[in-house]
Amino acid sequence: MVLIGPSGAGKSTLARTWPASQVLSLDALREVVSDDFPVKSAC
Repeated sequence: MVLIGPSGAGKSTLARTWPASQVLSLDALREVVSDDFPVKSAC
């Protein structure tokens, strides 16, 4: 599931109801595959 909507629509509130093990975060995935995460995330 992808949550898309305008700011303030409740996307983050809904996502907080799911267990962390079921949430994919692009930042977390970048950290796993990169040895220089802060530089990669600044792009």
